Amino acid sequence: MRDSPTSNFQVRAEKDLMDDQLVRPGKHALGGLVPMCLGKGGAFGPGGEVLEAAPPGFDLIVARFVGVFCPFAGGMVELHRLGAVDFVANEARGLVHQMDPFAKAIFEIRFETFRDRDAVGYENHAETLAFRRSVCAPCGVGSRGRDILGFPMPRAPTLSKSRFTYGLQCHKQLWWRCFDGRAPELIPSPTQRAVFSRGHRVGDLAQSYVPGGFRIPHDGRQKKKAVAATAQALAEGKKILYEASFEVSDVFVAVDILIKGDDGWTLVEVKSTTGVKDQHIPDAAVQAWVVGVSGLSVSRVELMHLNRACRYPNLADLFLRTDITERVEDFLPRVAGEIESQKEMLDLPIPVLEPGAHCRIPYECPFTGRCQEDPPAGHVSELHGIGAPRARKFIDRGQELIVDLTAGQISGKAIWVRQREAATTEGLVCSADLTKVVPGDAGRVGYLDFEMLAPAVPVWMDCRPFQNVPAQFSLHVRENGALEHHEFLASSGVDPRPEVAKALGQALRGCEVLFAYDADFERRCLRDLAACATAESGLGEALLAMAEKVEDFLPLVRNHVYHPDFRGSFSLKSVLPVLVPDLDYADLRVADGHLASAELETLLLRPDAWPTWRQRKTRQELLAYCARDTLALVRLHDWFLDRKQAV
Repeated sequence: MRDSPTSNFQVRAEKDLMDDQLVRPGKHALGGLVPMCLGKGGAFGPGGEVLEAAPPGFDLIVARFVGVFCPFAGGMVELHRLGAVDFVANEARGLVHQMDPFAKAIFEIRFETFRDRDAVGYENHAETLAFRRSVCAPCGVGSRGRDILGFPMPRAPTLSKSRFTYGLQCHKQLWWRCFDGRAPELIPSPTQRAVFSRGHRVGDLAQSYVPGGFRIPHDGRQKKKAVAATAQALAEGKKILYEASFEVSDVFVAVDILIKGDDGWTLVEVKSTTGVKDQHIPDAAVQAWVVGVSGLSVSRVELMHLNRACRYPNLADLFLRTDITERVEDFLPRVAGEIESQKEMLDLPIPVLEPGAHCRIPYECPFTGRCQEDPPAGHVSELHGIGAPRARKFIDRGQELIVDLTAGQISGKAIWVRQREAATTEGLVCSADLTKVVPGDAGRVGYLDFEMLAPAVPVWMDCRPFQNVPAQFSLHVRENGALEHHEFLASSGVDPRPEVAKALGQALRGCEVLFAYDADFERRCLRDLAACATAESGLGEALLAMAEKVEDFLPLVRNHVYHPDFRGSFSLKSVLPVLVPDLDYADLRVADGHLASAELETLLLRPDAWPTWRQRKTRQELLAYCARDTLALVRLHDWFLDRKQAV
C-alpha cells in the first residue's frame, strides 16, 4: 500500500470542531451535499480550487459519506451504515441534506489506480485503498436546492413491485437495497442466478400461452422509454401487452401480461411456482394500483403459475391461471398508505428496527448479519426441533444457552439430553447403546449418492414441473477391505434415467446392503429408476430390491451422537467436519446439492450457454463433488466401526 503525501487539507465544519469530533473511517452515511468535483487529479471545490490533490501514481478518487455536522441539530450526527455513495473519475454529484441548511458533510476520501481497480474489480475496490482520512467540507450549495457545477441532483429512489414487497417485509431491508445497492450481500450466488434465470425463462414461455400480444421493450433501465412505449401501444389499440410499463408517483411496475376484455383489463402476474402463495398478493396488488391510477380499469387479476398435474409431452396445460381478484381487492386499500410510508422512510436516515420473524418470512433477508450477530455456540435455538416460539420462551426466562436449562425442562427428549451433556462437557457425547446399532461392513457393501435436476418445465416422458430426475450417481463399493468406485453422469439432454438405471444396475451387482445419508431420497430415486429401466432382464426388479436394502446413517447420527460443533444440525456437511475432520469440501467449487442441480440442468439442457471448456470443467466438478459425498459415507462408516471396535 502506497503511503499518502502530507496534506494540510482539513476544512473545519465549525471553528470549535475538534479533531475527535470527526467521524472516523469505517462508518458510512448518506446525507449532506458535497461541493466537490472528483476526477483523476483529485478533489476540486465549486470554484475549481484544489481541495485534495491525488498522490503521485494514483489516478482515481472515491469519496464516501461518513456523517453530517448540523449546527442547528446539535452538532455532529454520526449516521452508522447508511450506505455509501461512490464518486469515480469524471463524475461529480451532490446530495441535499434537509435537516439543516447550514449542514456540513463529513466524508472520507480514497485514492486508487486504474490498474488496481481493473485487477480486483469494482466491488472490491476497498482492497486497493491507497489512503483514507476524514475531512469536512461545507454544504451550502445544497441548501439552495441545486447541486454543484450544474450536475443534476440525484432523485429519490423509485419504488417497484419488488421493492414494495421488500418494504412490506422490512423497511430497513428496503433502505439498504435502495442506498447500498452494491452491497456484497446482494451479489447473487450461482444458485440464486440459476433461480432468476429460470424465472425469466418461465415468464417468456408464459407469453406464448397468451399469444398475439405486443412486447414492450424493457431492459430494466430505460423505464421512461418503456412507459412511453406502453402509452403508444395503448393509443394504437393493442389488446394484449407483455411487460406493459407504468409509473405513478415514482412507483414503477412492468406487468407480465395485460389483456383487454369487454369489461376492463385483466392483469396477469406470472410466477415460476406450482401454486398461489400469500406473498404473491401484495406483488399483484401494487401493480393493479399503479395501473388503475394510470387510468386503466382493472377488472380481474390472475396469477399464472405452473400446473403440477401437467405431464410431458402434453404441455397444453403447463400453466394454470388462478383468479386472485378478490384477494387483491382486499389488499388494495393498504397499497397507497404503504407506498407513502416507504417513501417517507426513504427520506430519513436508516430506520431502527429490531430483528424478528420478518427477517425470515416470507424470504430470508440478505442483511440479517448487519442487524444481529449469530447466536453463540450452544444457544437454545440449536436444540433439535425446538422452533422459534419455544426458544424465545427460554430466552425470555434468561435461559439463552443450552447449559442454562434444567434436567426437568429437557426430560423425555433424548436428543436434548445429549445436547445438554455435550454443551456441559464441551465434547462428543454418544449414547450407551451406539455400538449395538452400528451396522457392519461384511460382504459387498455400497455407499450411494445421486445428483438430480428438477426442470421447471418438464422435458422428459411423464415428468411434471420440478420433478426430481436423477442424472448422476456415485457408488463406492467395499468388499474384504478393498474399495472401488463407480460413477455415471449423463452426457446429453436425452432422458438420463434409462442410462442411469443401466449403469447403476451393473455397478450394484453383488451388493448386499447400500448406505446413504438422509436415505429417503436415494430410495425414491431407485424406485423411479426401476420404473424407467429398459426391458432388460430383471433390471427393474433388481433396483426395487436394492431400494429395500438401503440403510440410513442420518438417524444413526441423530439418535446416538452429538457434538457442540454440530450447532444443532445433523446434515452431512455439519457432521463430517467433526467426526472426519480431514475430509471436507473446501477444495471443490461445486460443494452443495443445490448448485450441483443448477449446474446439471444447464449442462444437460442448455449446453450452448457455456463454451466447450466450461462444459468439460463442470462435468469434472460434478463428478468430483458426487464422489466426495460417497467417500464421506465410507469414512463416516469407518468412524462408527472404530467406535464399535474400541468397546
